[in-house]
Amino acid sequence: MKRWFFSISLLGIFFFTAVAFISWQIRFPLVKSAPVGLNPKFYDYAGITHVHSNLSTGSGTIEDITRAASKARCNFAIVTDLNTVPKNSADAGYRDDVLVILASEYSYLGGHLLTYGFPNSSSPFGLGMGQAQVIFNELLQQNPRPLKEGFLVAAHPFLPRHSWDNLQNSGLTGIEILNIDSIWRTALAQNKLSIIWSFLILPFNPDLSYLRLFVEPQRELAAWDENLRKRFFVGFAGADATANAIPFPDKSIDFPSYTQSFRLMKNHVLLKSELTGSYNEDRTKILEALYRGSFYFSLDVIGDPTGFYFIAQKNIGHNHQEFVSGQTLPQGPAEFVVELGREVEVPHEIVLLRNGQPVATSNSSRLNYETKTSGAYRAVVRVIPTLPPPDGKKWFPWIFSNAIRLE
Repeated sequence: MKRWFFSISLLGIFFFTAVAFISWQIRFPLVKSAPVGLNPKFYDYAGITHVHSNLSTGSGTIEDITRAASKARCNFAIVTDLNTVPKNSADAGYRDDVLVILASEYSYLGGHLLTYGFPNSSSPFGLGMGQAQVIFNELLQQNPRPLKEGFLVAAHPFLPRHSWDNLQNSGLTGIEILNIDSIWRTALAQNKLSIIWSFLILPFNPDLSYLRLFVEPQRELAAWDENLRKRFFVGFAGADATANAIPFPDKSIDFPSYTQSFRLMKNHVLLKSELTGSYNEDRTKILEALYRGSFYFSLDVIGDPTGFYFIAQKNIGHNHQEFVSGQTLPQGPAEFVVELGREVEVPHEIVLLRNGQPVATSNSSRLNYETKTSGAYRAVVRVIPTLPPPDGKKWFPWIFSNAIRLE
């Protein structure tokens, strides 16, 4: 009996030593940060637009969330508790140098709807579930409303049991392209052994554990591009963070923790002026950028993308003008520019897409493309690092821009 126990223990030690050795073959971030101040055009503010506290499906307080957001180098966090009306306005404001904005997520038919910028007094859910469904249906059939009246975003549009049948509603401002819950469920459905391997390497290299499970959201991207052919439609990255705890007798483990969720992916708002520290003013700036699509989103676990920008340049009369994502260029020749803001040592490519189809590619830190063909243009940056066995070389999208339309 002792010999069996010794043999099993020895095999266990050998196995976990091998797992640790394999996990340590790659270190994060995969892409080095750009020098500070290298982006001369914009102020880049990173944040989270979908997170739950213990007031709904999350495990932590607002204070827990803001501490985690600060640790993950977020500038803002929008708390979207499920099927609740934000009541405690004292929770909003700056905490731990993080701008906390209160919003909500609601059940609507088979899916979930994120509501940003709604005044508490006009929250549809405050009227009850049945009446809220009627009001949401009416809002979704209307044309987009002014920012001060709030805007609607489809959460995790193809998540099983919480999916959307119709993303063509004119009152819908955008959809989540990346959503952590959807990513985990897709990985679980496609390869359960891969999930087991990620659990084994989690204690040794959590960034690798989560990143290797990422599957590019093809259905979400197709739905995004289909809408962009007709109108502006904004893409988001939703952390959908809950830090739901795994219970043990004496304590619990948050899996994944708020901090880890926030490290994985963020939305990066690009502003022409700095945030001032004034809650009302800064809240308006962030929500307006999200409403218009003047931001990009990324897998920040690969590397801090700060320094990236996507613009279009055009001569109108005697004036040279620049346009950012969320804007429309008048008809005629224009030049699209994608800038990474640093040299990327990992093999990579910048891809410019028109109506979802690639039209230009660059393997350097910059892409320039001149055209007069109308359509919705957006950029994607992909990297192909070499991961430890059993993964090897694998393409990962790193950065997704929102679109610029050329009439």
